[in-house]
Amino acid sequence: MSPGISRREFTRRLATAASGTAVVGMQPSCTTLQANPSKGQQLRNDLATLRGELLTDEASRQAAAVDFGRMVHRLPIAVLKPASVQDVVELVRYASPRGIKLAMRGNGNSMLGQAQSQDGVVIDSSTLNSVRMVDVRGRPAVEAGPGALWGAVYDAAYARKLRVPVTVPHFLSVGGTISTGGFHASTWSEGFQVDHVLELQVVTGHGQLITCSEDSNRSLFDAMLAGMGQCGIIVKVVMALAPAPTHVLSFTLSYAHWQAAVADLTLLVHDGRFDEVDGNTRERQGGGVAVNLVCGAFYNAPEVPSESRLLANLAFSSQSASTMNYPEYCRRIRLGQASLPQPWLHVCLPATRATEYGSRVIATPAEFAFSNLLFSVWRTSRIKRPLARVPTEELAVRFQLQRRPPASFTDIDSLLEMNRVLYERARNLGGTRLTTTAIPFSQQDWVRHYGPAWASFQDAKHQFDPNNILTPGQGMFLG
Repeated sequence: MSPGISRREFTRRLATAASGTAVVGMQPSCTTLQANPSKGQQLRNDLATLRGELLTDEASRQAAAVDFGRMVHRLPIAVLKPASVQDVVELVRYASPRGIKLAMRGNGNSMLGQAQSQDGVVIDSSTLNSVRMVDVRGRPAVEAGPGALWGAVYDAAYARKLRVPVTVPHFLSVGGTISTGGFHASTWSEGFQVDHVLELQVVTGHGQLITCSEDSNRSLFDAMLAGMGQCGIIVKVVMALAPAPTHVLSFTLSYAHWQAAVADLTLLVHDGRFDEVDGNTRERQGGGVAVNLVCGAFYNAPEVPSESRLLANLAFSSQSASTMNYPEYCRRIRLGQASLPQPWLHVCLPATRATEYGSRVIATPAEFAFSNLLFSVWRTSRIKRPLARVPTEELAVRFQLQRRPPASFTDIDSLLEMNRVLYERARNLGGTRLTTTAIPFSQQDWVRHYGPAWASFQDAKHQFDPNNILTPGQGMFLG
């Protein structure tokens, strides 16, 4: 742990929080930074030709300074709700020579202020929410605006009996997950969402509107997919689609131990009997942790897959099954609105070290504090985009702590410090961070994270955003 807090001290704070007594006030990382409202009026005067809404009222600015993590609050001078892509182009062309920082905000599901912009402008992408079906070189595809929620994309695709290969939770925005990678229960076989993107339309930091793909403007294309919004603002995504099933037979398999669940999950990834596989833990009544695998088998009615074949040779202690039509299945996850800080940890481990790592964390109360665990096993060969960094082994294990501390525990910085400790331990085992996470990162950390991809990423930043105005909340490029 960092010199600022020992594990004994951290454990003492947890015990105090559990007793219902508030501990320490919010630390500097959890404060609100104020912006100068007079700058907003200047923006309104200079950008009077915008067709959308440029909001400078206190309520709009405060709303853009809050995200799902509720730990960082950076107040912008204005919020733009663009009427069209041209509004984004005009704003960027105005902001770039003046050094005004810009950030695109989708549905606000970032963890540490990544989509915020202190004394800058936040672009609310929710008004750029178009969804339409297209064909790309004879392949069915969907074209979506960055503010479209994936639920709307799933509905449009399913109307033509099609599906998105990697279905992230329906309440996330298209631009948000393409910027961070986009992973879920089919990643073991389908890779990340960015592996299925055919084309992007991007507004660069110069204010140029550029269409890019594997065959055109490739350096920009690679820099935008899982590129954290550093080289441009995504204003259109074209993604390949696959045939959709009519139904899903879903099993919840319960295990006594995390190690047994990971062993079965690895078996399922090797034999491919399920289309989607994922794992989670839940607190047991009376103490302890319940471990589950959630496995989905796609099928077209009236044909129904064999339960005995799907469950053969698995070591679960109990199981339950349910059948859903495919649209219901895509919307089964409910997140809810967070009113308290959410210092979640997302890391990815080489499979040969994952059991060692995970068993230690789960067994250590100070490390597993206030957490439920989401986990999965991935084939790393399916994850191909250069900025989607995963371990180099054939299999990797996603390890995601959903920390939800109670209101009585206000020393959130100690949880961020613990996240940092666990990240460094994972990194030392050959692991990586997943981009959507509450781990404080310096530029040096980012350089190490991207490794051999950093040089080309930095070149793209200098080429496409030379004034470094885009997505400052990541803290990736200084200046």
